Amino acid sequence: MIYDLSVLGRRGEGVMMAQLLNVIQTAVSSLGAGDVLILHGCERIETRVKDYLRRVLDDLRTRGGRSAWLYRDFSVMLADVEANRFETADWTTFGGMTSMELTAYQDRLGVSMPPDLEKLIESSVDRVHLRRGHVNVVFRPDLRLIPRQEA
Repeated sequence: MIYDLSVLGRRGEGVMMAQLLNVIQTAVSSLGAGDVLILHGCERIETRVKDYLRRVLDDLRTRGGRSAWLYRDFSVMLADVEANRFETADWTTFGGMTSMELTAYQDRLGVSMPPDLEKLIESSVDRVHLRRGHVNVVFRPDLRLIPRQEA
């Protein structure tokens, strides 16, 4: 299922939040083990909605489902840590970070990264940082947008 709530923002944030709650409740009630709910545009979710949303997603997790919180801006994700609780995630993936963002990220995780890893993450305009548990991987995505032509 895909619900695009972006158009509702034109009618007002209150309308969009009410519809988000209705859709989330309906969608999550049909999800279970192995399912993933992807929330795109999390920077637009109002604070007053986040506690309820977290309870619904905690219930999904107890039934074996997962959720993914997608943000446009890393610093907004860091500021929203009470809602997204990224430090408890099974895995995270980010683009590059500024020096200040990287420091805040490490502080929140309670870790200190090796200098070589810090340098890769700070300078990664075209790289992705993937963290799963204590494993960190930095890579350059090489997406093929044009399929290969078979001869």
